Amino acid sequence: MEKEKDILLISPVIFLRDIFLANVPVHQHNFRKKCIYVPVMMRRMMEAILNKDAMDDKDYVGNKRLELSGQFLSLLFEDLFNSMNSESKRAFDASSSARDILYCIKKYNRITLELGRALSTGNWDVKRFGMHKKGVTDVVARAGKIGEFVSIFVNEKQHCVYIASDGGHVCRPLVIADRGVSRIKELHMKELRDGVRDFNSFLRDGLIEYLDVNEENNSLIALIDCSIRKGGHNGNNAY
Repeated sequence: MEKEKDILLISPVIFLRDIFLANVPVHQHNFRKKCIYVPVMMRRMMEAILNKDAMDDKDYVGNKRLELSGQFLSLLFEDLFNSMNSESKRAFDASSSARDILYCIKKYNRITLELGRALSTGNWDVKRFGMHKKGVTDVVARAGKIGEFVSIFVNEKQHCVYIASDGGHVCRPLVIADRGVSRIKELHMKELRDGVRDFNSFLRDGLIEYLDVNEENNSLIALIDCSIRKGGHNGNNAY
């Protein structure tokens, strides 16, 4: 009840700016982004009500995200760090001596112990987020360097361009073809065999590109070289 009373006391402008759709930022009282976002979401809701086929498929691979090792580590560290702050605060309330507080922080080695336990046993317990997972050590051990990834694709049904920069996309590398000709030449393959090149160099030089499932829907992809139409496509999204 108190929260409801507090909301009623807030001015309409502050409510619309800071509380209503808080994920859409408002800078200098410019509500343009929210004015665009609201009708778009209303249209999608009405489409879903009138046509069940317009609803997002939760089982569609393009809507799924893989849980990566970095996310596990960050969540566990955040939970342990907050626990350390709480215990340090209790120690501060019990003793006003700054020396005791510093000693408490130095003595607190639970972060190191819990991270080591999670990595060695594969059991991840994060109480704040209700996460209890087992057997993920192999996933963390196999995790390599994850580069930056931005997915850009057109949804023709919704008349929208989606730009997704979150992690966990299911992607696969594809060789880029310009006007039906592969960018990878025999010289590149020789450099790979000789150890001059590696897979990352193909990505760095723009010979190979990672695409997720949604981007593949907007692309022309050939399974073998002979099925590529020579000069039949002028765009860059041919693989």
